[in-house]
Amino acid sequence: MRTQHEENITVAEYFARTLNRSGVDPEKIAKLLGHDNPAIIRFVISGHAKLPVSSILPLAAAFGIDPLDFLAVVLREYCPDVLEAITRAIYQLDAVDPTGGLAHLMDRWPPYPGVSATLT
Repeated sequence: MRTQHEENITVAEYFARTLNRSGVDPEKIAKLLGHDNPAIIRFVISGHAKLPVSSILPLAAAFGIDPLDFLAVVLREYCPDVLEAITRAIYQLDAVDPTGGLAHLMDRWPPYPGVSATLT
């Protein structure tokens, strides 16, 4: 089940709240971010470092949260034009084929070779 988050929450705030609620070991989170030192967490929480978009799925799994919510927060802050394009494409798909919608999208995704749609 997806949860709602505040519309204006920053990635740093979302990450800090999620980390605090999860109880996950900071060293594990640092490793998921590609660092040996958990000090990276302070940089993310302070807004001095960005989360790599590629870390969203592993972090969401570690935190036990919905990856779509996490991804939406990250994309809204880091690349809002990409989030808007994806959102419009999904809604247009539903308008064109209301019976297919997201199921149809999943049949067509990823749109080009070399992109893995599986979790690793």
